Amino acid sequence: MRILTAIIAGLLLMQSTVRAEEVSYGRHNVVFIVLDDMNDSVEGMGGHPQAKTPSLSRLAAEGIRFTNAHSAAPVCGPSRASLWTGIYPHNSGLYGHRQDRNRWHNNPVLKKTKPLFEHFADNGYRIYGAGKIFHNNQGTMPLFKRSDGLGTFGNDQEYGPFAFTGDMSQGISKALHAHPDVPEQFGITGFNSFASIDDVPEVNGYKGWVLIKGQTPLRYNTEEDRDPLPDEVTANFGIDVLKQEHDEPFLLTLGIIRPHAPWHAPQPHFPSPCFFHPAFG
Repeated sequence: MRILTAIIAGLLLMQSTVRAEEVSYGRHNVVFIVLDDMNDSVEGMGGHPQAKTPSLSRLAAEGIRFTNAHSAAPVCGPSRASLWTGIYPHNSGLYGHRQDRNRWHNNPVLKKTKPLFEHFADNGYRIYGAGKIFHNNQGTMPLFKRSDGLGTFGNDQEYGPFAFTGDMSQGISKALHAHPDVPEQFGITGFNSFASIDDVPEVNGYKGWVLIKGQTPLRYNTEEDRDPLPDEVTANFGIDVLKQEHDEPFLLTLGIIRPHAPWHAPQPHFPSPCFFHPAFG
């Protein structure tokens, strides 16, 4: 699970809205937005003729592009651990083998370090976080649940929504299914899937979208009458933080899941014709 460092390395610095005595020290608020599995197909980064990403194009045009920046590792766990701690995988020994078990906060080197958030908080910043920060948010929550009250964490990560078989007897990985309209050669597992969320799936008699956390349904009636998608919840958390008045400078870190699979998104992101592979007829 790669991270496009060219995007996430672009810290968005904003003039602080803290008290005048704080402003005199020149301490800015920092917004850090990290995406999951994005490559350089987006507009503004070389692009691909089928990729339409006007917001990222605007961000690239108004900011700075790091066109020779690289992820420290090819999978999610070690790349994020390196990003937040500043320690290369070849120095920590965390390369990503069995990354769901070999966690950064148990690593002999990394567990002795202070991640970016802890460093900011120790220096008087209030820290906010939401979404996917470390891989599967391993060791994330304790960093934001500080005894000094300077940390706040919003919603946890969520890869859904997914099509769902309705049968949990063999575990969640078997219960998640590709959207029934996805050709079988693309796979039938929940992560090998793409669809507009207005095309509500029905698999084995179960109709509806489901989130992994708690296997809770995601309600969809119309585009105007539906539950927010997980990344929308993360974005709204960030918007709420930015609208507040703050007595201390802050670091706001938002972990967006997309474009990590599965690719289930609102209908406006699926223009017709959307796919040109012969399998779609």
